Amino acid sequence: MGFAGRLAAVVVVAGAAALWYFTGSGVSAGTAPADDAAKVYCLSADQRARLSDAATALGISPAAASTGQGPDFTRACDALTAAARIPQQQAVPSSPAKTALTALIPLVAGAALTWVTGFWRDERTQSRLLADALREASRNFRKTVRAEQRKWFGPPSGRRPVDVEMLAARDELAGQLRKIAILRAGWRMPGRLKDRLMDEPLLGEEMNTFAPGDTPEARAEKQERALKGLSAGIDDVVGALEQPWRWHRAMRGTTRPSEAKVSTQ
Repeated sequence: MGFAGRLAAVVVVAGAAALWYFTGSGVSAGTAPADDAAKVYCLSADQRARLSDAATALGISPAAASTGQGPDFTRACDALTAAARIPQQQAVPSSPAKTALTALIPLVAGAALTWVTGFWRDERTQSRLLADALREASRNFRKTVRAEQRKWFGPPSGRRPVDVEMLAARDELAGQLRKIAILRAGWRMPGRLKDRLMDEPLLGEEMNTFAPGDTPEARAEKQERALKGLSAGIDDVVGALEQPWRWHRAMRGTTRPSEAKVSTQ
């Protein structure tokens, strides 16, 4: 799962927990328990005389206040319970699940924030390291290609084997592109560039094999076009790696026309 997927999972879990807390167990059962408690208190044998006294003090008929219902009873009972310091809105005891969740939500939120921050820092560091390695491999490959190209303009000496240093530089560059293609599975461009590098005759084992009538100047021009197109694509990948917070649609798109392989014919 990529960074976006893992972040989305954290958000979904945290959101579900918060939704359950605020819409489920977090909602009280209402004021009915407190009202019932006040009614039982006011109509108890110990409090009937006080209820009658409270009604008389308020100018309410004691008989009307003792019925247990109606506005006269409610007014007298409210006064009695207030005088007795009984809360009119008793809080409903929290359930164990709600209590546990109340303590757990800040811990989960803090852990999620720490994880996201650490993961993002690791991703950014990895992207920069990949960009540096790819840039260095590309620079070294171009240098060895041009060193090999200079053989074409020297005295004829029959078949000229390609120097192993250049082939090693090519393989190193291909390896870096393959690594990026694996670590950035949604990016198509690194894999296409690797295939292009390995399939291009002007940049591999056959680069010193001339076709009949081919001149060093014409061949060098074709090779430079191939090298320039490859380098431009690699620079795009390097730029994308150095900005890991962006979407980089170009890395996921179809092959650009400029990426076509240069023919040696």
